[in-house]
Amino acid sequence: MRTTEAASPRPAPPGLMTAEGGDRSLRPFTGTEAGVHSEIGVLRAAMLDTAVRHPALGERSVDALAAALHDRGIRVLGLRDLLVDLLGSLDARRGLVSAVVDAAATTPVAARRLRRLLLDLEPEAAVRALQAGLPARDWDRVHSPSDRDRFLLPPLPTARSLRSTAVVAGRRILPALPGPGQTEARRSVALTSTIQRLHPALLSLRPIRYRADPDLRRSAAQLDGDDVLLVDDAVVVGIGHRSSAHGARQLARTLLELDVVRAVVVVTLPRDPLLDRLDRVVGVVDDGVAVVHAAAVRDDLRTWTLRLDPHGRLTAADPVAFRDVLGPVLGIGRPIVLTGGVGPADLLPLEPGALLTSAGPDDPAVRMLRRRDVEVCRIEGAMSPAGGIRRLVQPVQRDRVRSVDRTDQEQDRAVRS
Repeated sequence: MRTTEAASPRPAPPGLMTAEGGDRSLRPFTGTEAGVHSEIGVLRAAMLDTAVRHPALGERSVDALAAALHDRGIRVLGLRDLLVDLLGSLDARRGLVSAVVDAAATTPVAARRLRRLLLDLEPEAAVRALQAGLPARDWDRVHSPSDRDRFLLPPLPTARSLRSTAVVAGRRILPALPGPGQTEARRSVALTSTIQRLHPALLSLRPIRYRADPDLRRSAAQLDGDDVLLVDDAVVVGIGHRSSAHGARQLARTLLELDVVRAVVVVTLPRDPLLDRLDRVVGVVDDGVAVVHAAAVRDDLRTWTLRLDPHGRLTAADPVAFRDVLGPVLGIGRPIVLTGGVGPADLLPLEPGALLTSAGPDDPAVRMLRRRDVEVCRIEGAMSPAGGIRRLVQPVQRDRVRSVDRTDQEQDRAVRS
């Protein structure tokens, strides 16, 4: 087994306490706690946006999901609690408000006003405004019926994805890259990336910037966290509606240059709108075991494996079918093909051989997995097979599964260089 030393934490913004006392969910990670080293590893802690209302969880919303995670001993970091805590520091509040306003794409005059309003609000009210929006009727004179529905800051979607906003690989955090015109996505990324950069509970995680790729234009890069799957020392990136080939190359160059992973597998996602995210096509169950949609074993689902050559150039192997890289590159020798019921997007890995789902006990996929001796835990009261709970959870701590010969210190040196 490899051992690692405690990393030097980043300094917290003035006004935020980092003491061990108080709410356990907000205390900082220390030493080897932080990081997601494999999607297969035991889930220890995760961020969860409790303001989201998701159809797969019914009226109980994500409260039922949070309770299910807590019952398994998983540390839940509520996004709202993190925001309230962060807004208690004036410096952190200024940074958060600036990031959100810059992402809102308003005019300079409107941006200045919006900054003043958000900075003057109490933390609880500011959090409500950042998530539920800032109605113009609360601050402006209403001159016509249409003005009653106008927002100075529009609300974020109630069924948004927290996982889509960032990629956590090892102890590194990379923000997602929203596409042109995706203002709401840019705001969501600004919120979560600022929390991950400034909050004491996450100081052991290291936000990093994308490495420049001389062959690409940064403006053309688009990357969604729902299209990324980390499997120990390799990462899978799906390209399609939400993530572009440029975004996949940008992520590949960054993670490979920093020695976070050894290979990046790029998958062309099907054109089917029901399979337009990687998390709907493939997920993991155990070391060497994956759950895949039936489309993943088709011949037309092509992949390219990206690596760095000795001269630092990004090279791509000849395209092959996705099923042909599961074993040699990802170490997955036993894919479980789901032909009915919920898909991989509604199967959240808790630990090797255990999954959490919102599907009912008679769901065909649940029955198939249980026949394969997979422990399937259900969220109490959630019966809808709509799926998608994986995107509501942003893991920030998972155990390693396999021994990897590079150390965190080597990765730190790569980041500093």
